[in-house]
Amino acid sequence: MTALTAGLPVLATASYGIRVIADFEGNAHRSGRMAQQLATLIAAIRSDDATNPWAARDRARQAAEIMLGDVANWRLTAEGRGLAIPG
Repeated sequence: MTALTAGLPVLATASYGIRVIADFEGNAHRSGRMAQQLATLIAAIRSDDATNPWAARDRARQAAEIMLGDVANWRLTAEGRGLAIPG
């Protein structure tokens, strides 16, 4: 009984929070775009000369830019969007 009375409010609060602040479609679009960019980068890495450390360094920098760009895009979206509280 204790687990039930403590668990239900926790689940209700979590589901309400997800409903209020979640942006699943935006996350899916950003993830898809990042996955495509990383797939292109992986294909380029496979065609690179494996003995060239400068090419490896450049590819690592490109991967970092892709991932950091996604984080920056998410942050800009999250900070610029107001909370639409359903009611």
